[in-house]
Amino acid sequence: MTQQFKFGDMVKSRMRPNKTLGLVVDAGSNQYSYIIRWAHEKGVSQEHTESLELIPHPDTVRLDWLAKNDCSLTERLCDEDKDLLDTPFAVIQIQEGHFEVLVAATNIRQAIDTAMREKAA
Repeated sequence: MTQQFKFGDMVKSRMRPNKTLGLVVDAGSNQYSYIIRWAHEKGVSQEHTESLELIPHPDTVRLDWLAKNDCSLTERLCDEDKDLLDTPFAVIQIQEGHFEVLVAATNIRQAIDTAMREKAA
């Protein structure tokens, strides 16, 4: 099956290593091509679908990881007395009827990235 791209997708060229990062800006002149704006070139070029490889957006990778690991996010992390903690953002996971806090941080991306690293270790 031919890869389908959407406006805003980040791509790289499989054929030309100097074209390391591009952005899909439009469909090409046929169903098998796209208009790409390359990071280190002026203007745009039309590229065949088979010559492009999708670069996953970091936030999509994070969301996929959360879903795969049955995790959720919270921005209101409290202690046992219901007082808000200084690190309100947390990655939580349901385990046998209760929530376990995997990681807490002051930044939601930092919390997810730390949880991903700790689970991978």
